[in-house]
Amino acid sequence: MLLFGQEQVFVFAKGSVTVEGVVFPYQYLRPITVGPDRLPFLVFLHGAGERGTDNELQLKWFCRDMATKAMVQKHPCFLLAVQCPLDRMWVPVSFAERQSRALAPDLTLPQRAVLAAMQTLMQTHADEIDLDRVYLTGLSMGGFGCWDLAMRDPYRFAALAPVCGGGDELQAHRLLGLPIWNFHGANDSAVPVARSRSMIQSLRSFGHPVRYTELPGVGHDSWLQAYGKDGVIDWLFAQDRRTEGRGAAAGFAVLPLPEHILLRDGEFVAAAGMCVCAAKELAAPAELLAALLQRCTGIPVKVVHTAAQKGCVELLMSAEGAREVVFDDQVAIVGRELADFWRGVAVVVQALGSRPGFAAPHGVIPIEPDRDLVTLVLDMKVADISDRCFSAVVERCFWFAIPRIQFATEPSEARHLLAASMGITLCSPLVATGNLLPIRELSLPAKSDSELLRALPVALPLLREAPSAERLPQFHVRLANAARTIGW
Repeated sequence: MLLFGQEQVFVFAKGSVTVEGVVFPYQYLRPITVGPDRLPFLVFLHGAGERGTDNELQLKWFCRDMATKAMVQKHPCFLLAVQCPLDRMWVPVSFAERQSRALAPDLTLPQRAVLAAMQTLMQTHADEIDLDRVYLTGLSMGGFGCWDLAMRDPYRFAALAPVCGGGDELQAHRLLGLPIWNFHGANDSAVPVARSRSMIQSLRSFGHPVRYTELPGVGHDSWLQAYGKDGVIDWLFAQDRRTEGRGAAAGFAVLPLPEHILLRDGEFVAAAGMCVCAAKELAAPAELLAALLQRCTGIPVKVVHTAAQKGCVELLMSAEGAREVVFDDQVAIVGRELADFWRGVAVVVQALGSRPGFAAPHGVIPIEPDRDLVTLVLDMKVADISDRCFSAVVERCFWFAIPRIQFATEPSEARHLLAASMGITLCSPLVATGNLLPIRELSLPAKSDSELLRALPVALPLLREAPSAERLPQFHVRLANAARTIGW
């Protein structure tokens, strides 16, 4: 326990979870009493040298520093440290390899133990833990575990801070939108710095503003600086899913397309035999949803005009004002007008694709009512854009829920129809004036197909999450010397 003067303030408590007969001990730092504000929840994954069953070694690095009087006063939190057994690893990889291995299809037992312990504490302290400020960090073997666990469920965490680890850079797109600060020593002989560099390069190729600190002359102890003065801790505790617009506060985010499907209890999952059920007037968005589900899963998906059954998706027109997607044992996209259903289709596929197994938990996701007030403005003649590039622009705008694209000239009828098939309106400056002027607009001065496609991954997230018109009415994305520069 921690005594400040004569006052007992924080205490390390012990517990354990059992997964498939294997016992995983853990310790967690908790306050004796919690004030009116909920506290952050910090999850720490230790390195290979701290494995065992004594339920003490995992506290060697970082944890005891977080329990000092100064740190508890500055950043009070719940902190969980599960101990991995000697014969297991958070992720079964060779630390010394320069090349990554593919993300395994299933969680390891130690990873499942971490999630089980997290769930136990979040239930026990449901009124004390702030679920929008759950952080994941770890060093060495734990750094590998951080990357892996976050890629499987990125919306569980408000921030990620891996130290001298590595992951599958081909799956880095799963982390888009998650605040990340990664540390690695340039002279690390145990885990090659190339492992961190490849993850950072992959994330930045998608326009992710990931933070990376490579420490010159530092070997396999970069955590001393990562968790020290001017390290990651203050930044970590400043992250919040509410201000990020993620988790329960999410409006929209770009997420990876899933690779497989399966059926589990407790979640809605896309599975063989599922249908999209819709009235005939909603046939267009229903056909698009069916095509996207089939493209993502490889399983035929039909559109039918009957009532939905368990495991199906239904499009429902509502006169009561609902604009939402409801996940239960079936999915309901509820809207008042046709425009709501284009947005709802994107929400369904993105929500499913954000979780392992192409699944989504029970819940309700609102469909934003202001979707027609967002416009991508291209300073290009539509005829100067190739058909292939135009299709890519339309598809990317759909995934970012950008409902309108403005060109310097009037688009052709064929391109109007292609965009309309994904619920996107094309317009020229003449049409985009007056009452149709958007409250959020992004001007993209690209002059070629390559410039346009290079800028979109950076530009569209900004437009989707732009502040109100009073604060920042217009974004401009500059392209200079083949490098992406963002400014306003």
